[in-house]
Amino acid sequence: ARILKPGRWPLVKLLSDLSFGIYLVHPMLLQFWTDLLVHLGWFRPSYLLDAVTVAVLVAGSALAMILIGLTPFSPWLIGRASRRRIRRAASPEQAVATSAQS
Repeated sequence: ARILKPGRWPLVKLLSDLSFGIYLVHPMLLQFWTDLLVHLGWFRPSYLLDAVTVAVLVAGSALAMILIGLTPFSPWLIGRASRRRIRRAASPEQAVATSAQS
């Protein structure tokens, strides 16, 4: 569900809007990332590499979802329209009045 008035929690709202897309994209990005590390000869099991991998996956997946959200195909690709396209009524009365006019 969308947070209509995030108040003090804009980061939580942003992550909730991006979370499903991050879930869908991260396996592809992980495959690309590990293939790149193996190709460069940098793949060595370590906690530091694990931390860097998590940071790269989250940041890269979030960036991909933000960019995909700007396209007109975003509802079909990530299951949700971008925030700038969603219009909400100011009050329930206004929503009823708007739907009655249609």
